[in-house]
Amino acid sequence: SRSSRHFEAQGEEGPIFGEALAFYFLQDYGYSLVVYHELEGMRNVLGRWCGEWSEECMVLKTSSIITLVGIWAWGSKVHILRKHPGLDMLSSSEHGIEEQDE
Repeated sequence: SRSSRHFEAQGEEGPIFGEALAFYFLQDYGYSLVVYHELEGMRNVLGRWCGEWSEECMVLKTSSIITLVGIWAWGSKVHILRKHPGLDMLSSSEHGIEEQDE
């Protein structure tokens, strides 16, 4: 099934990939947080990031999230699937998205 809970974020030492568990808004501080499982033991396999989900919960500001990503899991290994950059050049109709009348 499709899901929008996997993301890529910018960390201090490089990309962070995570599986979002919950989102919270801290009204007193004016920002949002995501609680997530982080992809650990990351390595680059044929130009694609691969690792395993950590069992620990991590917290990150949602403003650090860059994009949603797809995953492909094989056993305990998780491969990150990114959107092809050429897809950004397609129009809505080329994507198969019908424009709605307002």
